[in-house]
Amino acid sequence: MPASIHGNLGHSGAGCEGCAQRAANLPRPGARAGARGTTSHELPDCFEISGSVGYSDLNQEITGEGAPDSYVDWRIGVAQRLLDLDFDLSYYDTNGKGEELYGDLAGARLVLSVSKSF
Repeated sequence: MPASIHGNLGHSGAGCEGCAQRAANLPRPGARAGARGTTSHELPDCFEISGSVGYSDLNQEITGEGAPDSYVDWRIGVAQRLLDLDFDLSYYDTNGKGEELYGDLAGARLVLSVSKSF
């Protein structure tokens, strides 16, 4: 049963007209940095379990004084291909800071997705 682990680091800034004229490494309003790690593992009967954990570090100018400027999010799920369809059932959540920043948008949820590739 093969397993895989993936990770990445990222940085992005808010888009605007004329940003290309700025120096590439200067911090700008809306800039954020983060890290994410993912893993997956095949289970018997064609099931696959997967998960990810991410950390986002936000610019204090965006979140406001006294608000959290970072949060952690995670996902755990199980997937199976059946009748040429891909089914994925995943649980998503964030730490309390995510909900403090984004309210119900960052609350816990169970998501069932069905997709077809062709």
